[in-house]
Amino acid sequence: MKASFYERMIVSFIFCVLAVFTVTGPALADQVKKGDKVMVDVTCRLPDGKVVLTTQETVANNPEITKDGVFFHLKKYEPLELFAGSGYGGPSWEYLVPFQSEVGAKISKKITGMKTGETKTVRISTRRLQGLEHDQGYVKLARKVVEPKVRKMSLEDVKKQFGRIPKQGETAQIKDSLSATVESMDKKNNVVTVRLHIQDEAIIKTKFGNATLYNKNDEYYMRHFHSEVGHLVGVGPFLAQISEVNEKTFILDYRYPFGGRELTCDICVKSIKKNGSERNSK
Repeated sequence: MKASFYERMIVSFIFCVLAVFTVTGPALADQVKKGDKVMVDVTCRLPDGKVVLTTQETVANNPEITKDGVFFHLKKYEPLELFAGSGYGGPSWEYLVPFQSEVGAKISKKITGMKTGETKTVRISTRRLQGLEHDQGYVKLARKVVEPKVRKMSLEDVKKQFGRIPKQGETAQIKDSLSATVESMDKKNNVVTVRLHIQDEAIIKTKFGNATLYNKNDEYYMRHFHSEVGHLVGVGPFLAQISEVNEKTFILDYRYPFGGRELTCDICVKSIKKNGSERNSK
């Protein structure tokens, strides 16, 4: 008995579906789909080409790769764990967005369809945070800061400042025009007392811009005279930009998680985990 025209059509359709599944099924299975947990290496640059964030230690420690002044040093260099299309499982705050969290959230939207080991370059940007009260997202700081010349520090902080731990009574260079003498050292309680030596009108670099130093008895003060509007500042896990400068104060604006910049990010999918199985890049 001969099959009818409609029966032949149905059989042909079934074979067509099976053929498509056979050809594309394995390939699609290795692609990132929405909701997959994906490990991604990331290196992001500002519009001037300077690196501001990387998950790769080789990039972070390469002196030939220019880093921006607000480069985010990670405690541990490892791929970001993202959920494709769903954001980043990093820390959450009341209203501010940490820089790394926002980078992860934006990149999670860009990895759908990628395969294990695949790399690509994407551009990401973010809008100003909405729904904030008039006093949220801003910090006003004084341009003139008074500090004591004698201060107590931990051994770890002394090592960071001096590059080593000087002996008691030794005077050593800290940075730029600053030097200090170790007045006392209590290793048992992890306390070191140092006295700073200030050269009048010396200029040092700070995260807020260059500052001029002046002596004032047992204190000194510094004035940020190059705090410029638009200058990026990294404070903790956040990126801010200076939005206003006057004679006495300047304002840090945290409402733009990327400081109002567009980032260019190189991303590489290291592994994809779905349905209890995981595939790693070789």
